[in-house]
Amino acid sequence: MSSSYSPTAEFTDSTTVLADGDAASATNLNAAPKKALDRAAYLRAATDGLLVWAHKARVATGGTNNGNFAVYVPAIEAVSLLDSTTWKAFSVATETQLTSAAHFGSMTLANDTNYYVYATVSGGVLTFEVSTTAPDAALIWKTGATGTHRYLFCFHTSSAGVPLAMQMSRGRYLYRFSALTTELRALNTSSAVGATDVILARGGVAGRELLPAHARIARLLSEVTAAGNHIDDTVQVNYGMNGDLGTGAAFIHRVYGPSTATNQAVFDCECDSARTIDYSITLSNTDAGNPTTTTNLYVVGFEE
Repeated sequence: MSSSYSPTAEFTDSTTVLADGDAASATNLNAAPKKALDRAAYLRAATDGLLVWAHKARVATGGTNNGNFAVYVPAIEAVSLLDSTTWKAFSVATETQLTSAAHFGSMTLANDTNYYVYATVSGGVLTFEVSTTAPDAALIWKTGATGTHRYLFCFHTSSAGVPLAMQMSRGRYLYRFSALTTELRALNTSSAVGATDVILARGGVAGRELLPAHARIARLLSEVTAAGNHIDDTVQVNYGMNGDLGTGAAFIHRVYGPSTATNQAVFDCECDSARTIDYSITLSNTDAGNPTTTTNLYVVGFEE
């Protein structure tokens, strides 16, 4: 009479096999198959969420919000996915350009929106899906679609719904600043202020966030112009984690203004779940007349 066997997910080096003269009992006959089933269970557990690729993706200029997005998924050597109820390994040999018809249900991308790209299976073939549904906390599966939708990367759309040009390499995203300056600006001010929130979003407006919800490290470009009368007139801009500026700044950008001077600096800063940081601006007055400033802050990238 047969019985069920629940494999143990383990891989041991030794295996017992039958020799001439051994009894053909169930215990002896099942020893090797059980070992093989245990090893198969180990491999299944070890390949859960397996993704073998260059961990790179890109968005080119010239895309549209409906049609060819100019969003490209590189070749994938292997990804482990459920095809119906069966786990299989899938691959794609060449780079794939995403389109609304093939990967987004012929729909139009929304303005100022974060989108997520997933590897999935359709008709037994590896394909890709563009979705507004974020991945799970581990950044492995689409939320609510464990096993069927493997998370790859994300992209953001412009105020016209066009994907913003960028490069992604191993979870580090870099927007093409030369083509997207106004789309990436989160702050434009000339005021001296104490610790103040700024959302890392287009125009600093909620709902236009340039980082996905799971990002906590932002790459920022601070551009400060100081106009003053003497060498010791300065503009100082402090940046830091939301709520931290009372104890210290993560980055200080100081510009002297003997006449008019503009300086740029790129730095990384931690943000909170609302993709918000703090900034403050101090204008010195050590000589006659205050300096003036124009301070811009741009989101040039982020890390997952």
